[in-house]
Amino acid sequence: GGFLIDGEANHTGLIFGGGAIAPRLNGSSADNTVNLGISSQRFENLFLGGGVYLGGTGSANALDDYEEGTFTPTLTPASGSYTMSSIQQGYYTKVGRLVAFTIRIATSGSSSPSGAVTVTGLPFTAAAITNGRSGCNIGEAWRQNTLINNIRAFVDSNSTIIYFGKQENNSGSFVQLNATDLDSGGTNRNVFVLTGHYFTA
Repeated sequence: GGFLIDGEANHTGLIFGGGAIAPRLNGSSADNTVNLGISSQRFENLFLGGGVYLGGTGSANALDDYEEGTFTPTLTPASGSYTMSSIQQGYYTKVGRLVAFTIRIATSGSSSPSGAVTVTGLPFTAAAITNGRSGCNIGEAWRQNTLINNIRAFVDSNSTIIYFGKQENNSGSFVQLNATDLDSGGTNRNVFVLTGHYFTA
């Protein structure tokens, strides 16, 4: 049914069988007492097709995904379009369900933009949470070399879209950022730098 590699007293061993390779210590089965490698004798890389269980054996302890990459964010009005400049950068890191991202985009023109303005193209769909959204930090927001003040941004539930809100000076309430709040002219007329994070499904 398998075989053993057992060490002498106070040494570790291995048991092969039952679809796994498991540790042994002092000639007996061992649980949570044997290390793989030591500080001065380390393994280099670990290649896994599944996940890693950290701090426990339940599903909540399973880390089953880590990746880094790029994506293409686009400033998108409700109708019409913006012409994106060469500054159209999106970077992400995904650890389990948590996605962290940073975006830098600029426009160089437009074609009859109107309505609410969003950023589309996030790399993963946000989890569907009732009345839930994830906030973003706005590092910079420019219109024709002028800062756009009093705006905020968030990733909405079950979407790959960043929405913007602006504060109405008279009422103090927030409404969506509109194409009329931005510029439709030449190079780098509208610039946004954003960072944020959200959970996937």
